[in-house]
Amino acid sequence: TLITSQGYRGEDFTYNWTTDDFGFKNLNSLLEGASVDFIALGDSFTEGMGNSISNTWPSKVQKLNSFKIYNAGVQGYAATQMQGAYDLLKTKVTHDGIIIGALPTIYPREQKFVLDDLSIAQQGVGGIASIIATNKKPSFLVGFLRYIIVNVLPRDVSDNEANKYKFLPDKLKNDSNWKRYVFALTKLSEEVLSEGKRVVLIQFPFRSEVYFDAEELGLSDIHQTRYYVELEALKSAM
Repeated sequence: TLITSQGYRGEDFTYNWTTDDFGFKNLNSLLEGASVDFIALGDSFTEGMGNSISNTWPSKVQKLNSFKIYNAGVQGYAATQMQGAYDLLKTKVTHDGIIIGALPTIYPREQKFVLDDLSIAQQGVGGIASIIATNKKPSFLVGFLRYIIVNVLPRDVSDNEANKYKFLPDKLKNDSNWKRYVFALTKLSEEVLSEGKRVVLIQFPFRSEVYFDAEELGLSDIHQTRYYVELEALKSAM
């Protein structure tokens, strides 16, 4: 199927790509004649939204070593959907393990799959949501500049800013969507491990946590970023 992204996102954005026979972002040649080492599960970061097939991170990793990685990432996916993607592919794609691509703050997506609350608008999240809202939201450049002005330009850092995620671990423990998120990741991992296969879970940081250091982010220590705080909470929960 030919996939086309809506809205203008700059000259370096890949707007069209063609799925493989299973509907994911790979060349069919990946599956010809041999099995793969890993199935990569995740959202738009794993799918490679805005990238050509050759420029997704699973493809980049394959170019650096001998691993063959099947990309099963889909824009806006929650952990529950990653589990669903694996259920779809586990008997179709011969593999030795999975790579789960997680991102901070994706756990609220689990709310979309609470069957006893169908009043929630089903318009998607992550990359899909940003496409739906293309005409309502500023461009990436405008949003990026706003982020720099608000969060990065030199200013007096208050105790509140430097500790803004201080109480997040306790909050997560009592968050129903976080519990569903951990449950989905745990169930998926246990299923794969029980079959003697490998599980690799990678948490990717936000762009800002890569571009700017702790001082520029208004933090006293880089480990106070959302990336590290959620990662530690995930390690403890799993």
